[in-house]
Amino acid sequence: MSRRGSVASGRKAEEKACRYLEDRGYRVVGRNVRAGRREIDIIARRDDTLVVVEVRSKRSHSPLLSSEIVGFGKRVSVASAAREVIGGYRKPEDSVRFDVIIVAMDETGAFAGLDHIENAFSAGGEII
Repeated sequence: MSRRGSVASGRKAEEKACRYLEDRGYRVVGRNVRAGRREIDIIARRDDTLVVVEVRSKRSHSPLLSSEIVGFGKRVSVASAAREVIGGYRKPEDSVRFDVIIVAMDETGAFAGLDHIENAFSAGGEII
């Protein structure tokens, strides 16, 4: 897949993830939030929880497990970026959670399913 196709697929997956979250009562408060060279795909709020979301797309026939799609380095990068920017979104009573949303696409690029993993990793990047 070309870089352009990969970017388009990623944007499509992020759109699906945002709609999914909003349909479940989350309010998206940030998208593609930059912290230096790092990026947080989505920051969402639900009640007193601020949720940092890493979104990935995959082909529906991919043998990778959801836990394998976001590697340790990426988890650490997302957590580090969150530490830098979260103050602008967080209220004193908020807890912070790191989720992963995997959007599956079929061979034609059409939506084939979504997997939302709440509390996918800790602020240190470890899988919970």
